[in-house]
Amino acid sequence: MKQSLTAAIAVVVLAGAATLSAQAPPAAAKPAPQTAAPQTAAPQTAAPTAKAPASPAGKWNMNLESPQGAMAAALEVKVDATNKVTGTLEGPQGPTAIAGEVKDGVLGFTISIDGGGTAMEIYFEGKINADGKMTGTVSLGDMGNFPFTAVRVKGL
Repeated sequence: MKQSLTAAIAVVVLAGAATLSAQAPPAAAKPAPQTAAPQTAAPQTAAPTAKAPASPAGKWNMNLESPQGAMAAALEVKVDATNKVTGTLEGPQGPTAIAGEVKDGVLGFTISIDGGGTAMEIYFEGKINADGKMTGTVSLGDMGNFPFTAVRVKGL
């Protein structure tokens, strides 16, 4: 690919030089006859388009590194045609509904839990890496942020 790009650039430079020489005023001496066959421009290939980010839809096994230690959770993500997200996050306390969206390849969702009589919202934000794993952060508001990783459940 690098060689074909270099060759295409060389052809463009040579074609530009030939155009400039043809527009130059005639020299006092007669030009020597051209012995080489005229070159034709190499077909140009379109630059590769950016690959669309992988959809987070599906089932994931999550590992959260919370201040209280590591915790495993199961995440099921559903994404509709408008990029709205629904699904469930199931941890040690049982399943909790999620709600959010996918924007520019980033999954963002919240869960609401009862924190000892006080309703609490926890925000998750993650992105799928080139290796297919998701990494992100969990935000507990004033209590801080901590990282999470997730891998897709295989065989589903």
